[in-house]
Amino acid sequence: MTASYTKLRFRRSEEFCSSRLLPRTGRQLPCCLGRNDSCSVRIFGTTCYCDSFCKRNVDSDCCPDYVSYCLLPTLKITTAATPIDLITAEVTSECFFNGKTFKAGDVTKVNCNRCTCESVINGYYQLNCEEHVCLVRPNIVEAINKGGYSWKAANYSFLWGLTQVDGYRLRLGTKQLPKFVSKMNELNTPSWSGPVLKRFDARTKWPGFISGPKDQGNCGGSWAFTISSVAGDRLRIQSKGTKNGILSPYYLMSCLTLKSCTAERPDRAWWFLRKRGIVSTSCYSTTTHSCQFHLKKHDSYATCPSGVLIGKSEVYKSSPAYRILPQPNDIKWEIFNNGPVQAVVKVPPDFFTYKSGIYVATSLDNLMDEVPHTALYHSVKVIGWGTEKDDLGVETKYWIAQNSWGTDWGEDGYIRIREGELGIESSVMAA
Repeated sequence: MTASYTKLRFRRSEEFCSSRLLPRTGRQLPCCLGRNDSCSVRIFGTTCYCDSFCKRNVDSDCCPDYVSYCLLPTLKITTAATPIDLITAEVTSECFFNGKTFKAGDVTKVNCNRCTCESVINGYYQLNCEEHVCLVRPNIVEAINKGGYSWKAANYSFLWGLTQVDGYRLRLGTKQLPKFVSKMNELNTPSWSGPVLKRFDARTKWPGFISGPKDQGNCGGSWAFTISSVAGDRLRIQSKGTKNGILSPYYLMSCLTLKSCTAERPDRAWWFLRKRGIVSTSCYSTTTHSCQFHLKKHDSYATCPSGVLIGKSEVYKSSPAYRILPQPNDIKWEIFNNGPVQAVVKVPPDFFTYKSGIYVATSLDNLMDEVPHTALYHSVKVIGWGTEKDDLGVETKYWIAQNSWGTDWGEDGYIRIREGELGIESSVMAA
């Protein structure tokens, strides 16, 4: 009985860490240090790991032979860096990774981490890398796309190579509303005269009046892009198209924060629109570090940074901003009657990889790398809603939201978010 058990255990162990082979040589590949997603083996339809990161908690995802094969041998290597692969057992001062050869001391970048080919011990060389969590990780994209979720993910080139910390800092840029704002009196909307529409898209009701997605780039100003877009849409709707300029997010960033690409609270931005107003992109087409446009009380005209001369009638001000009750039907009534609204969402890591479908946050990518809680918020423009049934006939309600990462992201710049997801109904504002 004992001999039979030992034989079974040995045969299975060969399928795990001990089965990994050294590229070009066919020799066995030592285990990996730190975090290394490629240091893994596929078994029984899933993945187990042979790097020391796998034993970080009780519910480890280490291979069954990790302890016996990786930890017990006398050869022990310790380093704080993350090896992408221990590649050569020959004393050749070379590392091999993804079909490329690196000499000792060579530096390369693997996703968001800087890696150096270094000698580890006894002629072994490996790429030692920084340990940043990357914003986009192929294994997460693959897991989402193969996991039977209601949406698909993509590896975006414009996000590739960013650390998670930089991704949140550069691609979001909305501050969480303070408690006194979240407790302000909401606007009580009238009741629907009939059944609430199952589907609605502001682009259909007001063709040509709803501006398309913009790209904020690596500039944390989602609040400015969303508010200027919402205000511009409502200006066109209320003026029946006689006012059709694109309002400038760059003016808001330059003249409200006095800094470019800086996160801001939406309530402060709406207050600024009421007191100071906003100009079009023909006046302010880029962001600056200071406000270069001033129209004093008694001035009839002022010169824009673009060189255009504009008058008071081209500085647009809003009514006082208001919150809409955090109830789906109230938000739908507001959009249907007055136009798009601004919503603040709390963004989990997998949001960045959204490509199509109805977005529901997964638990696959829950690793956060020192991202401050205050940096998790993002503004989107909600332009409509809808419902969709899955293969089992289960109906899902969703919002149609416009993002500010260009048309290459998501569904041509838009995302469908399941009702109740990301706290999307909790902080909805308009004017």
